[in-house]
Amino acid sequence: MAVFRSLRSRLLQPLLLLSAIAAISGVSGVYWLTSQALQEDLRQRGLLLSNTLIISAETSSSLADFRRTELAIASDPSIDSIILLNLDYQPIFSNDNFEINEHEGEQEYIKMLSQKAQNSRQSIGAIDPHDRNIYKVVSVINISALPQQNILKPKASLLIISLHTEQAREEAIIGAAWLTALFIGIGLIAFTSIFYLMKQLVLQPSQKIVKVMKAQSLKQSESTGFIPNHELGLIGQTFDQLVQTLNARENSLNQALIKAQDASIAKSQFLASMSHEIRTPMNGVIGMLHLLDKEPLTEKQQHYIQVAKSSADSLLSLINDILDVSKIEAGKLDIEIINFDIHTLFTDLVSSMAHRIKESDLKLILNIENIKEHNIKGDPGRLRQIITNLLGNAIKFTQHGEIVINASIAAIGNKPDNKDLLLNCVITDTGIGITAEKLDTLFDSFTQADSSTTREYGGTGLGLTIVKQLCNLMGGDVKVTSEAHQGSQFSFTIKLQRNNDAPSTLTHNNDVENLNKHLESNKEHRILLVEDNEINQLVALGILENLGINADIAKDGQEAIDILRQTPNGYYSLVIMDCQMPIMDGFTASRNIRTGAAGDEYRNIPIIALTANAMQGDREKCIQAGMNNYLAKPIDERLLVKCLAKWLTTDFNLTEVEEPFKGQITIASKPTDNAAWDQVALMERLENQEQLVTKILHSFLEDMPELISQLKHHINNKQVSDLKQVVHSVKGITGNIGALELYSLSQTIEEMAQKNLMNEIIDIWPKFETAYQRLNKQLTQDLEKNKR
Repeated sequence: MAVFRSLRSRLLQPLLLLSAIAAISGVSGVYWLTSQALQEDLRQRGLLLSNTLIISAETSSSLADFRRTELAIASDPSIDSIILLNLDYQPIFSNDNFEINEHEGEQEYIKMLSQKAQNSRQSIGAIDPHDRNIYKVVSVINISALPQQNILKPKASLLIISLHTEQAREEAIIGAAWLTALFIGIGLIAFTSIFYLMKQLVLQPSQKIVKVMKAQSLKQSESTGFIPNHELGLIGQTFDQLVQTLNARENSLNQALIKAQDASIAKSQFLASMSHEIRTPMNGVIGMLHLLDKEPLTEKQQHYIQVAKSSADSLLSLINDILDVSKIEAGKLDIEIINFDIHTLFTDLVSSMAHRIKESDLKLILNIENIKEHNIKGDPGRLRQIITNLLGNAIKFTQHGEIVINASIAAIGNKPDNKDLLLNCVITDTGIGITAEKLDTLFDSFTQADSSTTREYGGTGLGLTIVKQLCNLMGGDVKVTSEAHQGSQFSFTIKLQRNNDAPSTLTHNNDVENLNKHLESNKEHRILLVEDNEINQLVALGILENLGINADIAKDGQEAIDILRQTPNGYYSLVIMDCQMPIMDGFTASRNIRTGAAGDEYRNIPIIALTANAMQGDREKCIQAGMNNYLAKPIDERLLVKCLAKWLTTDFNLTEVEEPFKGQITIASKPTDNAAWDQVALMERLENQEQLVTKILHSFLEDMPELISQLKHHINNKQVSDLKQVVHSVKGITGNIGALELYSLSQTIEEMAQKNLMNEIIDIWPKFETAYQRLNKQLTQDLEKNKR
């Protein structure tokens, strides 16, 4: 993401950088030029002195005359020494008794300069590397001398003049300083002038435009006031004109918006009024059709009545939707805050949808294990309306597969006395899905994902609009993710409140009270529980005992038939039949009971299927075997109470009972990472009977090693049939004690076994063993803690 920086900083920093580079470059150039000028001045002085001595040598009549000239020149403070050497580098004379061999490296340096002077026939000068304050000039001079005879003679010699550089360097530095100051001064003047011009021509106009833009965003009147005498002035003037145009358009839009809002409110009020007016005669029509349906009619007339009732119900549903939308848009829809049991709401709602999936190849799964709260404050009617709409759409647009409802509640904030809760519910289906381009308009009124679906599936498109608006009114929102032919996932959130004044026990009291009242007046009720596994027997008996119901045990289907045959008519009021058992399974036993194997008096006894299986084939088997209802393991007390209340509190007639629905409704749970088993759930289901829970867990620890050994043996030998039977038992046991992770893995292995996927089972087996070891360890530790 680009970082905002003002034009001032963007222009000032490069200018400062360029100025600094220019100043450094100028100072470096002045320094270099000064050094060159210094050396050139010293060379010229050295050449002048050399030429003077050469002329003196040529005009002197004796050595003494030449020496006087040389000594006069050497008296100059800027001269360090004057030396005359022969070509063998031996001194002929020197003004300071110089001995060349006394200086380390001196001879090589002088030889180098002398060689250059002889080759070029010119004087050569350079800074002495052994003393930076000395500048040497070496010249070839055609004169030599015999000091003993005080005479001069023409012969090539080397004249070396050494000059002091301090004074010349000081003069050069002073000159360089003046030049540097002059250069920096000119640079500062140029920088200031350029920046001033940029500020006047660019920065200030830009800042003025920004100021006008901010004023415009705050609905304040402001203009640049620019005169179009340059490009930015023209831009400013154009900007002022644009602002005026936008203000005029905004005023027009505000006026149009006010009119549209007034029209919308009037429309909503009209629709609300008309919907109420239409509902009154519609209720009369539906009531009359209902009464007419009870009259003796011909089959054809009955058909007409049913068509009319169906059409009237559809029309009333549409009117209700329009009324809700109208109320929301008119701001007249109120949200109730009342107490309700959210667990009961979910389970009742899902159960009520069973008829919608009766003839479809669907599995409907409800997972509310993460909702630890029961008693909640909120609007249950509107929450039910939201879920019904979303779930109804999922069922309507899903032909095969499954629909999963996952719900959870979390506290809002960390304060201990905080009552605010957030419900998060996700409904996932494997239906036809929604294309990406249709998602944006999905929650618009009177809009469907595809107009073609209206013809095929029906609907006005109001349902999702109502869902979104209800979620918003209840402090939440609704979202959707979907792909065509890949299913859809609708998730919604609403705010609820914790009901701290209500008890935390289950609130399915209506069913419990009805059941208890019936049992008090019918003490003879007794149930036969047909279950081969001891752990499952203990769990089921514990739940039945809590409900005040007496029960006997049969370990297989044949034993159940024998017990029924030996008891008098009416001794048992209901049979809970496990499906997978040795000797005789529940399907065979149920068929035999219906054909009179247990005696004619028990032909019509209600039989409730109890199994951990979730396969379509087994549901069909339940129906074909004559079973009347279907409960999935692990046993859920709420569903068991509903089932018992239905079959024990009404006069039972086999011909009047509806077939069990084909779509499966399962109270499911997800394995958690921090616990191998759900102790709280098991204690809750068994009404905190610690001794019974302890007995069940001890039995589990004793029986499971043998079952695990059998599983491993069947997997290693790829004995699919035996494997399916054992893993089914393991799934039922682990589900009943709340061993969530092991239950899920058992279910996966069973499904793989149904498809004969032995390689996949072998791959997942190590994970199963690890989960079992983890569960075994945790159960052992928990039992040890309870002992202490």
